[in-house]
Amino acid sequence: MLIDNLFKPTHKVKLLTNAEGMSLREEPDSSIASFMKIKDGAEVQFLSMGDKASMGNVNGFWFKIKTKENINGWCFSGSIVKILEKNTIKICPYCEKKISMQDFLCKYCKKDITNEDIFIEIPIKEVIKIK
Repeated sequence: MLIDNLFKPTHKVKLLTNAEGMSLREEPDSSIASFMKIKDGAEVQFLSMGDKASMGNVNGFWFKIKTKENINGWCFSGSIVKILEKNTIKICPYCEKKISMQDFLCKYCKKDITNEDIFIEIPIKEVIKIK
């Protein structure tokens, strides 16, 4: 069996508070103590999505991620943002309006966006061509 240990960064840590780092947990549960803190700005790789979650007044999901040190764990999606290619925007696949990567509920059509794969990335030069 071939094991893929190649690190492919998809997200960056963006702390919501002045915390010392984003908590990484063994299970998707905020009552479980974190085993590691990841610094603001660190790149991580998205592996899978868990259940809905909230921390304070921020709603999101549990994301299973991998660090560049090849450590897997669970974090709150509100503490990370997707790394975008330069000159790229994100749009809702349902109403085709520009959305924030922090949103998992489209503010325009109010649809729940729960799958990482359904975000649509469009290079800005193609958006200009459409107009």
